[in-house]
Amino acid sequence: MHDLPDVVWRIVVDYLRPSFEGDNYLLRGSRFPSESECACLATLARLCRVSSRHRAFAERALYHSVPAAARPAAQSRLFAVLQRRPDLARHVRALYVEEDCLSRVEFAVLVRNPARAMAAARPRQPAVARLAEQIAALGDDLPDFSWAFYDAWCAYMVTLMPGLEFLDITMSNMATLMPSLIRDAARDSEEEKEKKKNEGDRDIQASGTISVPAATEFMSRPLSRLEGICIRWPDETRGALQMRLIQDVLLLPRLERFHGVCVDLNTRLTTGRTLRGSLSPPKSSNVRDVILDYSLVEADGLLDLLRTCPLLQKLSIGWADWDVGESALDWEGFGNALREHGSNLEFLNLDCRECSEYETGDWGDTIGDLSGLQRLQYLSLPHDVLLGNKRGVPTNPYDEDVDSEESEDVNDGPDLRLEPLLPRSLKSLLLYCVYDVHSWIHRAAKGLISSQRLPQLRCVELNNDKVYVTRTPFDTNPYEANPYDSDLYE
Repeated sequence: MHDLPDVVWRIVVDYLRPSFEGDNYLLRGSRFPSESECACLATLARLCRVSSRHRAFAERALYHSVPAAARPAAQSRLFAVLQRRPDLARHVRALYVEEDCLSRVEFAVLVRNPARAMAAARPRQPAVARLAEQIAALGDDLPDFSWAFYDAWCAYMVTLMPGLEFLDITMSNMATLMPSLIRDAARDSEEEKEKKKNEGDRDIQASGTISVPAATEFMSRPLSRLEGICIRWPDETRGALQMRLIQDVLLLPRLERFHGVCVDLNTRLTTGRTLRGSLSPPKSSNVRDVILDYSLVEADGLLDLLRTCPLLQKLSIGWADWDVGESALDWEGFGNALREHGSNLEFLNLDCRECSEYETGDWGDTIGDLSGLQRLQYLSLPHDVLLGNKRGVPTNPYDEDVDSEESEDVNDGPDLRLEPLLPRSLKSLLLYCVYDVHSWIHRAAKGLISSQRLPQLRCVELNNDKVYVTRTPFDTNPYEANPYDSDLYE
């Protein structure tokens, strides 16, 4: 084994390294490592103790991702090691800070004193100096386990790890230090490019990007390398995180993926209004994937998001119920925003079944014609949001104002045409049906494939229950398939 060349050891170590970040992490839906991943981490730790040669390979993999610990005390011990060993902290690419508010004593030992020392060691980094000053200002007058301590803990950890590419944190509306770091990173990125451009620096390329020497200096700043972030609200049964407090996160220079859990999408990045010095209007955003789970979204927020992120390819929105808050479902406004600014979308999921306004039927209009989204390949949304109630079929079948016999007669009426509402690029369509799926919806789904007017369409799914697919692109006789057959979605 000792005779194996370095290239082989790198392959072995990469195989052992668990991947907690990116799409793999979002799909698994857990912040904690599995049993097999814990075994891999233990193997890497033993490999570090074999020899200095093996340690050089294993340490990079062992500290690449720092997952949330089931026991907060264990995570605190790990972070204490990273504080003492900045060389190890530089290896960290993915960080998960478990919600664990600190006492005053823990805050002083783990955050305040080390932050002061780090600021003294990095005199050329004003962001670090400002953070240390702000942390020092948190006095002993705060109660134990204050959210301010957790906010400072997160900000200090992020500053300690300049190579961070993925971050998962819990954030309160009371947070100040993390929003400040995010704002500084976004502002520094734009100001750095503008400054170099105005000076006519020969190291700047024609595109306005920073050259290698300048980029190396800039990319050592906190959050400057971040490519993905997941931000959670601590209590999913009450309230939501106000996105306007951290809206500049969408302007981080390398960010491509944003995942919000229990957030209120009330950003104002393109309306000329600012909060706490946020950038307006934004220069650009590189974000391509946005996932909002159990959140509050209205038409103005969606419009601002699409304007801010012109490269957006994936958008998934799951609305929260009334415990979190209420969202006004202006589907005409949603449709206008998508038609005007959603031309690059390839994946669109709009799931409002938990929203109180949708459940009560207190909404009007439909999302309208989506045929202009010529890159869209996957679409999922409630059937009545797309088709409306023009046929007299109520959103809620228990509506006392609708006669049951009239509803049955409506089911036997002529089919609605779905083809004019959908883009020709569409490959898969999922229609959410909260209550019973009416027969006319089945006929419309089968007719959509049979017509061959959408040449790329292979699958139409109803309510995660009925799936109609074609065996070949030229098959005009769709058959009913098993919705749990993974081959349907390849």
